[in-house]
Amino acid sequence: MRRTYIRPTSYGDECLERRVPTAPGSASSALLAVVGVIPPILSAIFQLLPSVGRRFFTINSTHAYSGVEWTQAFSLEAFLQRQCKELFPSNNAVDGMLALGLIKRMSDDSSDSPSRTSENVQLLLIRKKAEKQIGPHRSEFLSTLICIVLALVLMIVFLFLAIAFYHVKHIYPNCDGEDINPYDLLVQEQPKELEATSMYLKDRFLGYRIVESINFLANGSHIAGSKESAHLMHYLANEYSSLGYSVKIYNYTVLLNYPQVNSPNTIHVDNGNESWKLLSTGRGTPLGPEDAKKEQEDARSQHWWNAYSANGTADAQIVYCNYGMKNDFEQLLQMGIELRGRIALMRYGGIRRSEKVRLAQSRGLVAVILFSDPIHYTSAADKSNVFPESTYLPGDDAQRGSVLATHGDPLTPLLPSLHYVHREENEESARLKGVLPNILVTPIGYNDAKKIMDLLDGEPVPSFEWKGGLSSVYRVTGEKKFRVTVHSKFVHRVISNVVAMMPGSKEPNHWVMVGNHVDSWVNGAIDPISGTATQLEMARVAADVFQRERPRRTIVFCHWDAEEFGLIGSTEWVEEMQHVLGRKAVAYINVDHIAGNIAPDVKAVPLLYRTIIEASKKRNKQRQYLFDSWRHYRGKGQFLSDREVPHIGLPTAGSDYHRFISFSGIPAADLKLEGTPGLSYPLYHTMYETPWLINNLVIEPFNSFVAMGRFWMEIIHRLANYMIIPFNVVDYANFLSALIPRVETNLSHLNISSHVPSYLDKILSLKDSLRRFGNAARRFQEITDGLASGEKKVRLSEVTLLNDRLQALESCFLDPTRSHSLDRHIVFSQSKFSPQVTLLAGIQDAAHQISLSPTLENVHRLSLEFSKFQAAVCRGVETRSLMDAEWMRSLPTADVLRRSLHIVTDVHTHASRSQPNQQLLSDTTVTNMSLLAAVLVFSLLHSVFAAPPIDVSTQPVLGSIQGSPVVAVVHGLSDVLKDDIQSKDTEDDPLQKFGRTVE
Repeated sequence: MRRTYIRPTSYGDECLERRVPTAPGSASSALLAVVGVIPPILSAIFQLLPSVGRRFFTINSTHAYSGVEWTQAFSLEAFLQRQCKELFPSNNAVDGMLALGLIKRMSDDSSDSPSRTSENVQLLLIRKKAEKQIGPHRSEFLSTLICIVLALVLMIVFLFLAIAFYHVKHIYPNCDGEDINPYDLLVQEQPKELEATSMYLKDRFLGYRIVESINFLANGSHIAGSKESAHLMHYLANEYSSLGYSVKIYNYTVLLNYPQVNSPNTIHVDNGNESWKLLSTGRGTPLGPEDAKKEQEDARSQHWWNAYSANGTADAQIVYCNYGMKNDFEQLLQMGIELRGRIALMRYGGIRRSEKVRLAQSRGLVAVILFSDPIHYTSAADKSNVFPESTYLPGDDAQRGSVLATHGDPLTPLLPSLHYVHREENEESARLKGVLPNILVTPIGYNDAKKIMDLLDGEPVPSFEWKGGLSSVYRVTGEKKFRVTVHSKFVHRVISNVVAMMPGSKEPNHWVMVGNHVDSWVNGAIDPISGTATQLEMARVAADVFQRERPRRTIVFCHWDAEEFGLIGSTEWVEEMQHVLGRKAVAYINVDHIAGNIAPDVKAVPLLYRTIIEASKKRNKQRQYLFDSWRHYRGKGQFLSDREVPHIGLPTAGSDYHRFISFSGIPAADLKLEGTPGLSYPLYHTMYETPWLINNLVIEPFNSFVAMGRFWMEIIHRLANYMIIPFNVVDYANFLSALIPRVETNLSHLNISSHVPSYLDKILSLKDSLRRFGNAARRFQEITDGLASGEKKVRLSEVTLLNDRLQALESCFLDPTRSHSLDRHIVFSQSKFSPQVTLLAGIQDAAHQISLSPTLENVHRLSLEFSKFQAAVCRGVETRSLMDAEWMRSLPTADVLRRSLHIVTDVHTHASRSQPNQQLLSDTTVTNMSLLAAVLVFSLLHSVFAAPPIDVSTQPVLGSIQGSPVVAVVHGLSDVLKDDIQSKDTEDDPLQKFGRTVE
């Protein structure tokens, strides 16, 4: 920058000091150039309208003509010229003009002369004849035309002036040397650069590095809270540090549960004579070649147990309960089967294992035995084709898992388990509240399950749906007594989360988060290490690609601990960071594991649908588009009618992403790549998940890991680098609109309308709010789509404004009355009565309560739940519709011009339809349109001089925002013009109307 002094001119004595760029040209020269163009432009305009120009500049200054009067005189002059040519035929143009001047002087002097001479009588008759023949309509039409032309001329003049002053004020620094407000800078999306970055990210993935990481990370057992797990966490922290990331380790002390290595869980059968026969040893059997068995030799990997089960021994008869779902227990009761005091034999599937245990405990069963039925875990063609020959589950091992009925540390609900936090609960109180089960739970392999089923001698199962893949007759119960023994220990252990950040270059306080857990029940080569290794490769690629220019927003790589026990690591971190995440988090994208190369399995909130779909359409060398196989194997989505949206599951539990959406209202998604669409891999949570499995049995491991890594990275790239956050609010509106008919159907089955008289009114009111939500969403999406195309420039303050609204939308659906709950999301929440209900559970649970007991309290509760949901929808409407006022304030020129053109179009259309055979616009309307032109000029000057900069740090998410005064003026004029067309009230002063409207 250099200082340049402009020499004083004849227009003033002051010396102007400016800071100007060193590039050629200056603000003063630009201003003089633009201003110098104005006179020739005006000259050209008036040459096109010679009569108007001449009349405008030669009109008698001693007579106060109105706009209508002088245009009528102009029209009369044209007529008199023709009459004079007939009365005084002459080839001399001067004679004709003299005759015309005589008529005009005669007319002007008539008011002062007491009498008229006879020689002027004929000329006066000509003038009267002219006045009659011209008539009012032609004069008014010309009046309208000329007023519009002059208004346009006025607009053009001031437009050039505004452009000139804008060039001086905004493009160049101020005269006093102040810096430019960075939020007033114009920015534009760069699609080509974003696409180039996407291709570069894709090409940097190396499959062999992912497999090498799996071989190292899954080399041994690393259950949460163990030394091996802590070692892996510190290894990951060091890897991120070496790549240049800012790394922090978060430690928490939580309650965990481990098996007794020397005392495994067992199952015996009563042989009579007080002797018991061992049926299950509670241990798995190593299988495969020597190098495979070597990876399975850790004794801790061989134990079967379900974490947090009660300890002890239970002796009772066994009842086969199918999947342990509510309908299964009801069917058993209908058959007259006694459940209380019995042991339940259940197979995995249908609902979560913790829900199976809760339902069994509520019906008085004393123990639960879980097994993996071969119908779901082996090949239908050849049940003997199992590990180590294939990836199917043999009967020699069991699926481990947790039966904790909550998420996070059970001793510190809603608070992070830091060293200073008071432990509100203990083991005993947690069991009393149902957080920990009071009954025994243990898993077994299906070989041991067959032994138990063969010993049952009761009646066969009630239907075909209760049968499975065991080569036994499936029976409900039997006379023999069984004994279940569970040995485990409860300990407080330290777990660690690793969080690595790559700060953003333009929006460092906006976080795009990537996550995967590290802990496993055994080696965990697939779950979770396949995802962990892929995420680590993503971090390497990002560090390489973004070392020259960092991403727009901060990318946060998260590795969680103790996920298998109940999402403990991620839950504790979200509880600790909830206020920070509420301000900074943009989205969280999770990958639990990668188990195949067939089709993606996606769970997400509707805001992320389009981003995920577009990312899946990226082609790579290893395979064709993920989108094609996704849509082929998973079908069309169930909530959106758009065929471009494949099936996307609901974000309701299952992995670490759930805490972000249910507790903090952060848009979240979970991605998997499965070998069998819609199903988990057969060796899930078994001792056979080792590196040998990846290197020998997983088909094309390099391709599947690289494909998922690129898919995952593309989503993160879009969220972190696109100028406007790529959320689709229309999908959210369509999702909610499609959701209501389903809820109506469920409530109609419960006959809610007969118990709640105002039920139909509530539904109609809710639909109206959803309609407004959809309209606001479509208007909002038009703005964001237009900017995302890269065809428009926009101020940086407006980008911040749009992104703040997008970032705040999901949190509108958090229930403010559920401050003491981990499930606070109104839409995506889990029912207390049915695990199948995961949408609008508050409304559906309240309706279920009414069907059981239609008390006034339950009716009020249903009304309250409807109110909560409708209030959340209205908050979403306000979050986006406030963009109108904000957008008008920050863009007065462009938007007011657009709205003004709409006003003129509406006025013209209304007048044409309502009065097709009458005068199009009255004189009052013409005057108002002239005022409208003045408002447009005012808006241009307002954008240059009077528009205050937007303080993005204090922009509210909700509440009323005062719009620009230009907006009030334009809307006021809109009402005036429409009223004038409808009433034709020309007696009212338009200035008074205008003033009343603005006030």
